[in-house]
Amino acid sequence: MKKYIIILFAFLFVGMINEVTAQENTTWELEWNISFPMGAMGDAYQETSLRGIEFGGTYRFETNVTVGGTMSYSAFFNKSEFTTVTWENGTKALTARALRDLYSYAFMAVGGYAYANNSDLTPFFKLGIGAYYTEQYSTVGLLAFYDDDWDFGMRPELG
Repeated sequence: MKKYIIILFAFLFVGMINEVTAQENTTWELEWNISFPMGAMGDAYQETSLRGIEFGGTYRFETNVTVGGTMSYSAFFNKSEFTTVTWENGTKALTARALRDLYSYAFMAVGGYAYANNSDLTPFFKLGIGAYYTEQYSTVGLLAFYDDDWDFGMRPELG
């Protein structure tokens, strides 16, 4: 899945080069995302992740309404102390270090409003709605567990 996302980013970047000069009201963004685990996720992943990237674009209409989309990727990794895992109704057990990896991909449609004035700062708000694809890998010794899931997500922005 990761290689398909990277290929998609490459095609969008190449296509973006021609679009930037043709569309004066189009803004393209490439961002480095820093992610903080919170809530239940903070119990499994304690460290802040510096592994995140986002690519997106917005079009600004004459009425200052903006419409666009984003794609993002982030990853979390955790190495825990020795953990005991049991299976087959507790008849088998294994004690080893647990390694956890989480990869998250977000695909969002974004709409919002940017207040246009003649200053260098432009206040705005946006709302992103879309899907998140998450892959989780857990390894304890030689045992490996895999889980993936699609979820609905919303992301408000204010700036």
